[in-house]
Amino acid sequence: MNHSLFEIHRATAPSGLRLLALPMGGTGTVTVMAFVATGSRYEDAEEAGVSHFLEHLFFKGSKKRPTTLQISEALDEVGGEFNAFTSKEMTAFYAKASAKHTKLLLDVLGDMLINPLFQQKEIDRERGVVIEEMNMYEDSPQDSIGEQFELQLFGEHDLARKIIGTKEIISTITKKRIVKYRNQQYGAPNMVVCIAGNIEPGKALAMLKRQFSGLPKQAPVKIRGFGGVWGTDLVSLKVKKTDQAHVIIGGRGTSLVDDDRCAVDLLSTILGGSMSSRLFIEVRERRGLAYSVHTSAEHFVDTGYIATQIGVDPGNVEKALLVILKEYKKIREIPIVAGELKKAKENIKGHLLIRLESTNAVAQFVGGQETLTGRILSLEDVFKSFDAVTPADIQRVAKKYLAPEFLRIAAIMPNDVKNELTKLLI
Repeated sequence: MNHSLFEIHRATAPSGLRLLALPMGGTGTVTVMAFVATGSRYEDAEEAGVSHFLEHLFFKGSKKRPTTLQISEALDEVGGEFNAFTSKEMTAFYAKASAKHTKLLLDVLGDMLINPLFQQKEIDRERGVVIEEMNMYEDSPQDSIGEQFELQLFGEHDLARKIIGTKEIISTITKKRIVKYRNQQYGAPNMVVCIAGNIEPGKALAMLKRQFSGLPKQAPVKIRGFGGVWGTDLVSLKVKKTDQAHVIIGGRGTSLVDDDRCAVDLLSTILGGSMSSRLFIEVRERRGLAYSVHTSAEHFVDTGYIATQIGVDPGNVEKALLVILKEYKKIREIPIVAGELKKAKENIKGHLLIRLESTNAVAQFVGGQETLTGRILSLEDVFKSFDAVTPADIQRVAKKYLAPEFLRIAAIMPNDVKNELTKLLI
């Protein structure tokens, strides 16, 4: 089976900007995506949330298109779409449209990133938008429980902080501070620009080089390495009036470049990555304890975690957690059969292939790797790494990363059962 959905063509501009062209057959669209190796873990505590705030501000007007409306209209007129996202380690902006509008995509995105206006009135207006975004997350425990778990897990480290920041900082951060952070982190050596889809690679790279030549050569601030200083709280409980308790149980995991990464991804798939996974069957199908139960692995450049999240009736929290703990113990102690491992491998590979039919996903898959690790694994490389994992590897990583002494519980629920939850872990 040939897994080559795309070729990878690379170039580096004199400024140090890395350029990627990814031609894809069978599509009439193009996605241009610009990545910056910066996010909430690069910020000082006094500017927490500035990466995400900046992401918003780039859409508020540029030299050629001084208003938000002019930027959005330029793409609406051709049926295009554009958006951005901020994570703890990366910020990315993308624009997508029919291949015949490639020039326009480059022009809109390039002008936004190279010539933003950052008008004071727009900064002040956008503060309210970001604070409303915070309120939305706060009202959605299903989303905010993840932040709570990371705060508990990473303790005093920069990784613990919320990407969105705090109301206090977003309300008061000055334009000067925002511009300083942008000038520092948005230099060419810290960025990758990628174009994927119906393109001629040589021509596409030349267009990228031309369009993004105005980026400064400024070298960025480096992150503070994690160094394994984990938080000490076994249980983090937020008492809030909710109809459903939202709970995460998990512990330390692997980085993006760790040799155990694929084994941990497979472990999370076997436990709770699909509708036929162990926890879905045990928690939901056999016992009817939860509608939603899901295990996932999160990887950063130098650390990570594996965790299971459930939404459950507050009266059934302990019961559900005992089932999860029992399954964690089982996978640590009893080797899995080859058939179950094969199913997990095919599940991951199948999902990846489906996802990579879109130009956005291809740009993110390749450009994200280059931005975070400086190396690009092809789809073949990724599949080979998964195929190499054995049942013994699964048991080994289960013992290592789901060891009882490493487990933590975070919960948002209406009743204070912190003592009872702590007893489950000791």
